[in-house]
Amino acid sequence: MAGHDEAVWSAAFSPDGKRVATASDDKTVRLWDAENGKELRRLVGHFSGVRTIVFLPDGRVLPSAGQDGTIRLWEVVNGTELGELISFKDGSWAAIAADGRYDASDPDHQPGLHWVIGNEVAALARLKSSYYTPDLLHKLLELVPGGK
Repeated sequence: MAGHDEAVWSAAFSPDGKRVATASDDKTVRLWDAENGKELRRLVGHFSGVRTIVFLPDGRVLPSAGQDGTIRLWEVVNGTELGELISFKDGSWAAIAADGRYDASDPDHQPGLHWVIGNEVAALARLKSSYYTPDLLHKLLELVPGGK
């Protein structure tokens, strides 16, 4: 399984044993065929090294935790990033979908969370009516084929 340019910090087998995922300092997660070691897919989205990965029990989603303070959720079959989870130092949190929808512990004034539209920073309160989606994490996982 040669391919990462930096240290590999974590590896995980899919529940069916057919795939292996690796997480690396090169900011990538890679999926490999467990039988022949061939790279199947490269998942890119973290802004710093990826430290931990694990398949969810049904094997459809692969969360990856990076040094950038996010957990990104990847759909295993096609490599699509479903969204990211962020925890802040004050104990608050946010979930953000790839399409901009969000859920947060304080959906109106989440410290550390903002959207940029063009060259302007937009306040969450301005976007709430269009993008706030309670229970977003559950809804993202329902979108994955085979989800419940």
